Amino acid sequence: MRNVFFYFIVVTMFIHCKSSVNDENNSTNSQVEKMIQLESKIYSLQSDIKKNNEKLKLGGELYKIATNFINDYPEDDKIERVYLLAARGAEANGNYDNAINYYYLAQRNFPESSYSPEYLKSRAIILDFKLNRKKEAILAHEELIELYPEHPLAIDSKNYLKKNLIDLPENISSEELEKILKTKD
Repeated sequence: MRNVFFYFIVVTMFIHCKSSVNDENNSTNSQVEKMIQLESKIYSLQSDIKKNNEKLKLGGELYKIATNFINDYPEDDKIERVYLLAARGAEANGNYDNAINYYYLAQRNFPESSYSPEYLKSRAIILDFKLNRKKEAILAHEELIELYPEHPLAIDSKNYLKKNLIDLPENISSEELEKILKTKD
């Protein structure tokens, strides 16, 4: 009788624990889905200048939800995606330092991911074109080349650095840029 009672308690605890894990998985899945929906809304507003304030607000919301998720569920199986969502939220919110930080963290935490080169490239682009931190942008391009030398983005970075496009003025016209590219080849 005692063994039956003990077995009943163990089975009940197992079922309860399994149910708790399933509830948490459902909760994190719905949170990630909400973040993905926010990201989609942000992308739908990209070309609408009139909705820039809404995009900034949504970006801030996405960033906040994603960073809270990272702090609350650091071992979740979707955590890499959430790092990317945090970076994109910060970027949409105009908080470029946080964006490059989360791209950096995503690449460092998931160096074997097929998306890691994209994280480095995104960092380089923000450093170069949004923050105008040319030396740091060069380092980000060089890191991409060093870590993923055969990746198409690394090859693109090699060509970019070879053509010395880093020192171009911000207000260069597309016609001037085209002339420079033709003379560099």
